[in-house]
Amino acid sequence: MAKKRCLLADVDHGPVLLIHRSEIERDDRTDPDAPNRTIAGTRRRDGLRQMLSRGHLTDAEWTAAERFRDDLAFAAGARGSGGRGSSGSYGPGKLQIDAQTRVNGALRAVGLVLGGVLSWVVISHGTIDGYATCKRIRLARASEMLHAALDRLAVFYSSA
Repeated sequence: MAKKRCLLADVDHGPVLLIHRSEIERDDRTDPDAPNRTIAGTRRRDGLRQMLSRGHLTDAEWTAAERFRDDLAFAAGARGSGGRGSSGSYGPGKLQIDAQTRVNGALRAVGLVLGGVLSWVVISHGTIDGYATCKRIRLARASEMLHAALDRLAVFYSSA
């Protein structure tokens, strides 16, 4: 009897597998056009959001991280920030350049040592457990580093 071959099409690489592996989670939202209707969706699992829901982050840390993510996305050209600049020429506009300036300032404020955990958790949506495992450090130390990075970020945004 011949062996059954596994075709690539038989392998699930879609949302079901990602949900099973806890890389994304279900996210049902209210439809903005029809408030009485719900839209089923998914979003990437966010280690910071989990920490906030468990009470491991302060509101200031969460707000600073979200503001940094927004600045980072805007500086990269998301949300229609590219295209024609205010002078009518093509290229980044003033708002995009201002966002890039804030990102650079925030990264300088956090510093090189704490920048690794900031990049892992805030930018890449990784978990603090994953960072500790990757860097082979204690979870408590990784958590201290994240809080220090987020505190520096909060100070930067409160003064900006």
